[in-house]
Amino acid sequence: GYLMKTADDPTRLYEYIDSQDWTNAIRQAEKQPDEVETWIEKRNGFVYTCVLPIHAAITLNAPVTVVETLLAVYPEGAEKKDAAGNLPIHLAANGYDLDDDVIDILL
Repeated sequence: GYLMKTADDPTRLYEYIDSQDWTNAIRQAEKQPDEVETWIEKRNGFVYTCVLPIHAAITLNAPVTVVETLLAVYPEGAEKKDAAGNLPIHLAANGYDLDDDVIDILL
């Protein structure tokens, strides 16, 4: 089964990513690898999202080192679609202001 948490009670990794605390996000991913593959469910009125840390990190323009760490810990994350059907590469290519290194490692 999937590991699942809600945005009201997320993993520490997700909290670090959400607050763009990249140094601690990298440390947490390496220390608690299960959190890298834990989906976070969020409801906001009628809007529902469900993402992995990799989706959240890319959406927030995480540095390439963060994306590399998340993929090193959980390579399958690159192939997982969020609730909207987006792969991490789609999010990266969707005009998020990421350097090309991130696109390269997702391919």
